[in-house]
Amino acid sequence: MKAILLGATGQLGQAIIKVWSKYLEIVVVPREIDIRDSNELNRFIRYHLTTTPRRTVVVNCAAMTDVDKCERDPDLAIEINYEAVKELVAICKSLEARFIHIGTDFVFDGEDPPYHEEKNPNPINQYGKSKLMGEKAVLDGGFWVYRVSWLFGKDGRDFPSRLLHQYLQGERHFRIAYDLIGTPTWAIRAAHVILYYYGFFHYYSPFRYKLLHSTNSGSISKFELARYCFQVLRIRDVEIEPILSSEFGSPAPRPKNTTMTSIILGKHNMGIRHFSEDLQTYLWLLYNKYNGLRSHT
Repeated sequence: MKAILLGATGQLGQAIIKVWSKYLEIVVVPREIDIRDSNELNRFIRYHLTTTPRRTVVVNCAAMTDVDKCERDPDLAIEINYEAVKELVAICKSLEARFIHIGTDFVFDGEDPPYHEEKNPNPINQYGKSKLMGEKAVLDGGFWVYRVSWLFGKDGRDFPSRLLHQYLQGERHFRIAYDLIGTPTWAIRAAHVILYYYGFFHYYSPFRYKLLHSTNSGSISKFELARYCFQVLRIRDVEIEPILSSEFGSPAPRPKNTTMTSIILGKHNMGIRHFSEDLQTYLWLLYNKYNGLRSHT
């Protein structure tokens, strides 16, 4: 089996390379190939197909994820998060390859958590709307959507690592929103879940489940998450000020509580770790790495 990966430099893309490469061949679509260039993508995917096309799965981790930029330029968001995805669906169908698309918790409005796979989406910003359009194109094409939320796992690109980096740079006062709640998810865990359950559903119930929430379990506010990160690392000389998310003045509204669960995993008695377990592991990996770097400077 072979995976052709778009968006390999992001948090989940990097995790997929690390986890999946132990079990199957991974071909990375170069960054030079624009996801909107359907002709070039068609040529690339066709060239790298296995002799049995159905043993090739195209995995799309690429997206326009800057929520505020999407709000300012909704046409570009739709172009990348919907129209390009729709073209990928068409390419995979024509080549008889499989297709996995990564979704987001921002397709929900945050008013009625927790959110499982059967709850109706209702996005409140342009990012969520464009991602939902992409999801629908994938599901209508008969392929798979795996939603993730609040990813952590790539140094410098996630909330916990930014906190720690700022602390080590001398910051001691943090203003964090207390009214934003969600499910932190280790990218490594999501990569394992997607690989395992894609294989499980594909071989044992290929037509029943096309949408899965691939997150850790549990939920927490951004404010409490910041406190938890420093507590785990036994860092006490910080002040964390709780504020409303509206005080940041961001162009795009944020859903207040996008806690996600999975009734599908529950039906199959397939548990998933609480985010705190994976976060502790990740935080100590980060802390040891940063301290190691500082000791050599």
